[in-house]
Amino acid sequence: MPPIPTAVRQRRERTSLPAALVKLAALTALLALAGCASPPPNRLSPPNLFISPSGAPYRALNGQAYPVADWFAQVDRDHDGAMRRAEFDADADGFFGELDQNGDDAIDGAEVHRYETLVAPEIVAFSSKTGLGAMGAGSGKRGAGGGKGGKARGGRGGMRGQVQGQAASQISQKVAQAQKRYMAAPKGAALFSVLGDPEPVRAADANLDWRVTREEWRAATRVRFKLLDTNGDASVSLGELPATPVQRLLEYSGASG
Repeated sequence: MPPIPTAVRQRRERTSLPAALVKLAALTALLALAGCASPPPNRLSPPNLFISPSGAPYRALNGQAYPVADWFAQVDRDHDGAMRRAEFDADADGFFGELDQNGDDAIDGAEVHRYETLVAPEIVAFSSKTGLGAMGAGSGKRGAGGGKGGKARGGRGGMRGQVQGQAASQISQKVAQAQKRYMAAPKGAALFSVLGDPEPVRAADANLDWRVTREEWRAATRVRFKLLDTNGDASVSLGELPATPVQRLLEYSGASG
């Protein structure tokens, strides 16, 4: 893996945003360095992407308005500024039909794979864990080794070994704390969505049989609307929707219009 660019390190040091969002910016920069023939104008910017509660992706170029408004305009079919339950249900049903390629009223494993690799590949790209786990394990081993080496030598060597062991233990603890924060941070689709599902299609599989039936999909849709309708008035305005983690990062960095 190529080293983290200097610009990323400097931004990480001075930003006041949560660490999870900074990690997202650094990861995007690394992806651009590793595989993009034409990198985006601002390598520190993640994709200008919104993923609807049902999992449908809406994309815009960096510098353009965050595309949550595009999704809302599509759902609000009567354009009265309020998204109602029937409109939300119709939008979710429409996306279910797009994913159900064989028309058997269920989204099977092959169709989920197509969704994750072709329709919304960013979900998988931003779901993988960093090397924090490996770093933590390595630090722990080094700490134990330092301690044993010190005891074997005795005298000043023993003191030096104990100091090295304590330093390595402190590093290991810090890595473990960072890993804990990372594990609690949003991942996958949750980075681009107003809800917390890392993979919204799989999340609808209530009985965990690797198939999402239309009944399961509609049940998940009902729950999702209730989560968005925080004041219980059976309608949701665009202003009521919380900003997604990526939306906050783009607005902070000036990469979203």
